[in-house]
Parts: sequence; C-alpha cells; structure tokens
Amino acid sequence: MKNLGKLIKYDFMDVSKLMLPFYIGMGVMGIVIRLFWFVLLNEKLDESVRISTGIFQFMSYFGYVIAIIGLILMTYYAVIIRYYRSIYANEGYLTNTLPIETYEIILAKLITFFGWFVVNGIIVFFTFWFVIPLEEVIKANIFRPEVFREIEIFLRHSISTTLIISIISMLVMTIEKILFLFLCISIANMVKSYRVLTGVGTYMILGAVINLIKRFILTMTYFLDFKNYSNSYNDSDVEALKTFEYLFNTNLGLLFTSIIFSVIIFFVVNYLLKNKLNLE
Repeated sequence: MKNLGKLIKYDFMDVSKLMLPFYIGMGVMGIVIRLFWFVLLNEKLDESVRISTGIFQFMSYFGYVIAIIGLILMTYYAVIIRYYRSIYANEGYLTNTLPIETYEIILAKLITFFGWFVVNGIIVFFTFWFVIPLEEVIKANIFRPEVFREIEIFLRHSISTTLIISIISMLVMTIEKILFLFLCISIANMVKSYRVLTGVGTYMILGAVINLIKRFILTMTYFLDFKNYSNSYNDSDVEALKTFEYLFNTNLGLLFTSIIFSVIIFFVVNYLLKNKLNLE
C-alpha cells in the first residue's frame, strides 16, 4: 500500500506540471473577462470605449475557450504519455519491478488520471459561472415561467435519484474512458512497428464497436414503457416527465454498460501487462 501511494503521488506531481499552466490561463482569462464586465456595466461609458472593451472581452472569451480545449487535449495527452512512459519506456523497468501486483499499478494510474478528470470538471464548472455573470442571465429572461414549471415537476418527480444516477454515470464513463486508453496503449505495444498507427486504429475500431453497443442500449431504453401518471399532470407536464424518464433510463443503461465494459477492460489490460509486457 505504501508503494502504491508513492506511485500515485509521483504520477500526480508529474501530471501537475502539464495541467497547472492551463489552470492559470483559465483563471487569468476569467479575471480579465470579469473586469471587462464591470467596465461595460458603466452606463456613462463612451461608445467608442464600449466597443473596444467589447472586442477585448470577446477575445478574452475566445482565449478562455482555447484554454478549455487545450486542457481537455492535455488531459488525454497526459494519460497516454504518462502511462506509456511509466509502463513501457525506460521508467517501466523500475515500475514493473516494484513489490506490488500488476493490478495495483493499473489502479494507481487509474486513480491518478481519474482525479485529474474530476479536478478539471470542477474547475471548468466554477470558472464557467464566473465568466458568465448571473445578472446578464437573468436579464436574458432564460428562466421563463414554463421553465420553472418543468423544474417544479422534475423536483416533485425524482430529482435525487435522477441526479445521483447522472453523476455516477458520468464518473463511471470517465473511468471507462481512461481504461480504454490504457487498453489501446497496451495493444499498440504488442507490435514491434507502427505502434502509433496500431493504437489509433484500435481506438477507432474498438471504440466504434463499444459505441454501437451503447447506442443499441440507448435505443432500447427509448422503448421502455412509460408509467401512467395521475390526473394532476396535464399533457405538457406528462411530456416533460417523459423527457426526465428517458434521461433517467438512458443514464441508468449507460451506467450499467460502462461498469461492465470497465471491468472487462481492466482485466484485459491486467492480463496484457502481466503476460504480454514488451518493454523498449
């Protein structure tokens, strides 16, 4: 357990060097965007200054979006490059001689990268609401009475169950995604040449097969019988409830599917790492 903790700590610190610049960039863009909003709220602002400020604000938003895209791509890059270097490159000679089981090595990598995906999601969520001022959302009249009505129906129906299932489903699918990248890297390193091409091909072909299976399950959930509701709901309410019911069934189906695929992929990666290891 001690070696497992050290492995997680070392991987986490190594990946942080790649992530922190994007966090700083998103933070800087968020502060700049907020400052521009404060300037634009001044009704006495000269029109030419307002236009210039609006242009710079748009450029800041563009920079913020670029930072998010870069963060997502960098996370995938970190998973691929860190897993490859620590398992199959020079570091692999040290990693694979540690007094821990093969499944513990995979688990350490999974915990590390899953943690970074969660941190990324939290940071993007909070910075998004920071750069989108609530006062402007309210002025936009997004929350119309009918929207509140649908929210009220949702709250009365099953908010706790649906939200919990949705969050758990997202987390499990993230785990599945990370393990799938591990699998593609492991398969690619079984060949002596064209490893990158093999890895990309595996990702595309095997990923397409898994997505087809999931789409089939998603389609089947659409045809699940919708239970009858009391007369306290009108036709529009029932339609709203059907939407929520569909979302619930879809997330539940994807949750179980992702759990099954995650378990299968984990054991396959463990087998390949234990029996088909090919160090450079």
